Amino acid sequence: MGQARTPPIPSRPPPHAGKCANCLSGPASRRKAAPMTTPEPLGRGVFISIEGIDGSGKSTVVESVRRWIESHGRPVTVLREPGGTALGESLRRILLDPRYAPMAPWAEACLYAASQAQQVWETIVPSLERGAWIVADRFRDATVAYQGCGRGLGAERIQKMQEIVLGGLFPDLTVLLDCTVATAWDRLSRRPGRHDRMEREAKDFMERVRRGYLDLARKNSGRFVVIDANRDAATVLEDVTEAIRRRLGHNPAEGRSFSHEIRHDGF
Repeated sequence: MGQARTPPIPSRPPPHAGKCANCLSGPASRRKAAPMTTPEPLGRGVFISIEGIDGSGKSTVVESVRRWIESHGRPVTVLREPGGTALGESLRRILLDPRYAPMAPWAEACLYAASQAQQVWETIVPSLERGAWIVADRFRDATVAYQGCGRGLGAERIQKMQEIVLGGLFPDLTVLLDCTVATAWDRLSRRPGRHDRMEREAKDFMERVRRGYLDLARKNSGRFVVIDANRDAATVLEDVTEAIRRRLGHNPAEGRSFSHEIRHDGF
């Protein structure tokens, strides 16, 4: 992968915008699964999710963004969906195991919701409270796209379930890595090893998922940024880090941006 030229992240996280603040003021923020590891709170953290169909390059982007954030002195928590906790990883093994195909669509959706609920309670809220940046390899939007649109359960029905399971917790920024299904399939075909249950889905399923993602991005343009992921990894990574700087590198409470602190650095 080529060397991407990327700006550093802001010196401190911006205040949270959107619905997540309501969630953090509620009971979930007072239920900590693990003690704080930082002696003094660093302030409200930042939650970034990376979304896209299988083969869009999410794993590469998540790992590179993690290194980029850490290189500038911010604590970062990396999550994957499903997974991220002991319970979530157990659910992941079930969800991705080809032996469990076919799986009832609502059973699948509920297992994904269970993984996300555990992540919120055990990891996401405590990490945000101690000021960490979170980079998630998928979150709630994936369930809407995959189960709501791909499986045909309906986006609105999945979102109603999520209102109960996840409440008002949304990422501060969702980066959608959008590529054609043909590009994704070509990449998946070159991956070594066996494909998991979701990667074995037919092309028409992935087309529905992609359309679902793009519809979510259109309806939630204030939270989403869409990146053309048909291109080489270095170019995609540069656009992703620029999007993070542009969307989260401004502090409206103080009326100033962090642009004076930005220089172009490599990973």
